[in-house]
Amino acid sequence: MPSRLDDINEQRKQTLERLRSRGINPYPNRYQQTHTTQEAIAQLEEMEAQETSQRAKSRAFGKETEPVSVAGRITAIRKMGKSSFLDVSDVSGKIQLLLQNANFNEEQQKLFKDLDIGDIIGVEGNLLRTKTGEPTVWVGDFTLLAKSLQPLPEKWHGLSDTDKRYRQRYVDLIANNEVKEVFKVRSRVIGAIRQFLDRRGFIEVETPVLHSSAGGALAAPFVTHHNTLDQDFYLRIALELHLKRLIVGGFDKVYEMGRIFRNEGISTTHSPEFTMLESYEAYADYTDVMEMLEEMVPWVSRQVLGDTQVEVLVESIMVRY
Repeated sequence: MPSRLDDINEQRKQTLERLRSRGINPYPNRYQQTHTTQEAIAQLEEMEAQETSQRAKSRAFGKETEPVSVAGRITAIRKMGKSSFLDVSDVSGKIQLLLQNANFNEEQQKLFKDLDIGDIIGVEGNLLRTKTGEPTVWVGDFTLLAKSLQPLPEKWHGLSDTDKRYRQRYVDLIANNEVKEVFKVRSRVIGAIRQFLDRRGFIEVETPVLHSSAGGALAAPFVTHHNTLDQDFYLRIALELHLKRLIVGGFDKVYEMGRIFRNEGISTTHSPEFTMLESYEAYADYTDVMEMLEEMVPWVSRQVLGDTQVEVLVESIMVRY
């Protein structure tokens, strides 16, 4: 017997074919957006600051502003008579949309009825703030950018299956905003580390991933075969050896942030594939490296978080360092 998810998937496939039969491309190649959702909200706040408080609260205020174009995934649909409110989310956050039937022709109204939570749309309209104070785009035109065939995880329960979260990270990113923030912080941390080392005169390099012998650490390697050379190679288990050869070759300061592969255990806290940072400096010893690292960690923390104190979740207990 088909499951509920199978039924939803089949219904959405039927909707997809219905859209195509009406000449609507459910997956267009591009869409020109002028603002992210948070940029649109910031623009609304800037316009409100320049207006009298009474006029800023007027619904007509939005109709006098320059139109904005935003795109994102539909995360909520609230239909209220001849008006509908939608929430759309992008990488920066979310914003509310207001769609009124009177603004759209019959074909557009039919398209709106075929929209589901999870679809990605692009909208063009004017900014306003509703009576409840919600930043909103009063939509004048909208475009379907991607029809979702799978439903999103339930709003209140989210994606809680640990195995599914790690195997389907894209679903985890959609369902859990805090995971998306981890990705953003990680990107900023890597950028700050590069900036710190570059300012100290280090040169970033890329060394070979395939090694003829597994060295630089004690770990079980992944083995692959090079067909042209008819020789087995190993995915690197460390960055060390080639970096040291660069020091021998005449570079005084080098570093690499690269992927390492160790054919060992796997869990949610131990991945056989991970990123490692290694740096080498001529005319320096371990005390110099210790001193540099002690400077780097708080410097990166200030650059990324604006503070040298961070909160870490340890066995469900929040610890502040």
